Amino acid sequence: MFRKLLLALLFAFVSAQAAGESQGNSTSCTSGYGNDYDLNFHIGGVFIVFAISGLGMFSSMYIDGFKLPIIGNVLQLLKMFGIGIIVSTAWIHLLPDAFSQFSNPCLSVGWQSYGTNYVGLFGVAASFMVQLLELASSQHTHQHEYEYKDNETATVVQPAGETVFVLVDGTSAVKEKVEHAPKKFQTVILESGILVHSLIIGLTLGVTPDSGFSTLLAAICFHQMFEGMALGVLVSNAEFDIRGKVLLGIMYPLTTPIGIAVGIAIRNQFNENNDSVILAQGILDSISAGILFYNSYAELISNEINHSPSFKRYAKGFKTMCFFSMYLGAAAMAVVGIWA
Repeated sequence: MFRKLLLALLFAFVSAQAAGESQGNSTSCTSGYGNDYDLNFHIGGVFIVFAISGLGMFSSMYIDGFKLPIIGNVLQLLKMFGIGIIVSTAWIHLLPDAFSQFSNPCLSVGWQSYGTNYVGLFGVAASFMVQLLELASSQHTHQHEYEYKDNETATVVQPAGETVFVLVDGTSAVKEKVEHAPKKFQTVILESGILVHSLIIGLTLGVTPDSGFSTLLAAICFHQMFEGMALGVLVSNAEFDIRGKVLLGIMYPLTTPIGIAVGIAIRNQFNENNDSVILAQGILDSISAGILFYNSYAELISNEINHSPSFKRYAKGFKTMCFFSMYLGAAAMAVVGIWA
């Protein structure tokens, strides 16, 4: 699923460039990037971002492996910090970028007629799509749950003419899979939205000249570290098997470097003011924002805080720490938004 998504996004950007070259641009809509470009510095950025992203992702997943009471509290605070990061990413990093793209004067007249309303249109469509996919997944899960319940009483013992229903051994594993299936699906969808955003910022970094590269690289490293920590906790809580954790874990640190590499490859032809490029970035930012908004409020905040029995049992002091951690995560990404 992730590989198909990445291939589709890469194809969209490359196609946008090809279309832009054939269309041509007016003087005011030519590329704003300069010619100062240190190739070795940018290639180094690929490995730096990969290392930082992997550190953020796998450090929180590694901490989850220590089954100690204090670790549970630490992970809860990290989870709340991560929720704040994801909410802030949608509001501060994705939504403004989407509005910026659809308000770009270099956009074709046809698209300008509806303008920034497209941000809401694509965002709403994405959130509805996620809800329908989640419903379909939930119905599929419930079907397995019914099968599980039927199997629970499948063994019948008849001593002295009496019928006694006995639980079948070995069904606990099936029940566990049923209980964790919705959270797994939500985590996959959430990571999909994050990967789209990661690819875009990677592409942007790859085509950025030396004059702005260092500042943007530092900001993106902080961005990837915080977001990776958040995602790592959520992946761990979703109870994936080892293969699932490794797959989801490695996709995150790989995506932004792939975007950087693509940006390096097309830097001489890239024009951020090309009509097709504007549309590709605006639509993808809008879709990603819609996905993260839905997951943040309908899933994470709702399930992990408002309707969570375990959260309600926490002491008031620890609840306060949880909320402070969530607000701190949002604030951290807000600060990063100054540069990236």
